[in-house]
Amino acid sequence: TPGKLKDAILRAQLIRFLPTGAARPTVDNVLSKLGVAEAVKGRTGGLIGGNSTEPMPGAGQYELIFNLDSELLTPPPGQVYLGSIPKELQVPAVMTAGIGVKGDTAAARSIVDFLQSSALDPVLKSSRMTR
Repeated sequence: TPGKLKDAILRAQLIRFLPTGAARPTVDNVLSKLGVAEAVKGRTGGLIGGNSTEPMPGAGQYELIFNLDSELLTPPPGQVYLGSIPKELQVPAVMTAGIGVKGDTAAARSIVDFLQSSALDPVLKSSRMTR
């Protein structure tokens, strides 16, 4: 619930999330709507990743991590999946596809048709993704 999430955020000494990407708007929304953005300043920060040469924080180096549900399907050792952020605090990550004017437009149309078909539904569900 939003109340339990707020309590967990306020108790956590270190909260991590990716500083860019699809999860960031939801993290910002959570901190703002729960009224905890100022209270947790200095205890939040971005995870190091991508092309960085610095290692990702390991188990025990933070208490909460926010990321896309699909990225947390199998938590690394030492981490526990607590559940999705309440829907009322989510900012959906909307993905789109288009067909260019050059190249194999028939192949592109086939891919877009597949992405829109119900054949993709089981994969979306198993990844905790929705349309």
